Amino acid sequence: MAAQPRQGPRTAFAAIGGELLLTALAFVIAGVIVAAIPHLRTGLEWLVVHTFGPPTLTPGQFRTVVAILLTPLATILAAVLHRQVARLMDDEPASPLPPPAPLLTSLGQTGLHLLLAVFGSYVLAISMHLLGFPVAEQPLVVQISRGPTLSPEVAVLAVSALLLAPLGEELLFRGRLFRRVAARAGLTAAYATSALLFAAVHLNLQGFVVYAWLGLVFARVYMVTGRLGAAVAVHFGNNAITLAALLFAPGLTPDGP
Repeated sequence: MAAQPRQGPRTAFAAIGGELLLTALAFVIAGVIVAAIPHLRTGLEWLVVHTFGPPTLTPGQFRTVVAILLTPLATILAAVLHRQVARLMDDEPASPLPPPAPLLTSLGQTGLHLLLAVFGSYVLAISMHLLGFPVAEQPLVVQISRGPTLSPEVAVLAVSALLLAPLGEELLFRGRLFRRVAARAGLTAAYATSALLFAAVHLNLQGFVVYAWLGLVFARVYMVTGRLGAAVAVHFGNNAITLAALLFAPGLTPDGP
């Protein structure tokens, strides 16, 4: 593993600011590109209906649900753009991560960090509730989960939460932002920066603390194993458990009845 940089606060803050700016620009440009692709949303709606059946919500609500797929698609594209821009600038710092851990070690760490993600989230949710600041899931997610379980809307949510979001968010926030900030400003800055930005982009103030915790856990398993796939797996597992709880045991979730 490369030695951690020893820099003054001003240099570290400049490095963090530069990485945040590059990440934000990549994300904005990717969002504009995805939004500008002709008939992309219409094509996604057609694909969802012909794959999973007719929607159960109104046409307007269904269009909003299908739009859930656009954000993780833009995040994946943002990670690709981020990498390409860095390569063009010849600006790829040496990786601060250790060599990939053995497979069995990585599997063990993945399971351990999945437990940390799930139980830590629930402890935080309970603590925030006792303090008078209840954690709540995003309203659209709650609306979908309280409808029919076998519906195209739930299928869209599952594809986004279980496939696209774990891949795109880990590529951008851990594979790019965390790794580069760690190389330039140290691990503490990398954990804080990637976790806070990860929480912020979900646009859910009531869930901010939980998202930040998850960002820390995903970054930690990446750092411990040296494998981005481990972070993707923990992210997938956490989302799968949360989605299953929302669909089949809503009383166990922070905003359940």
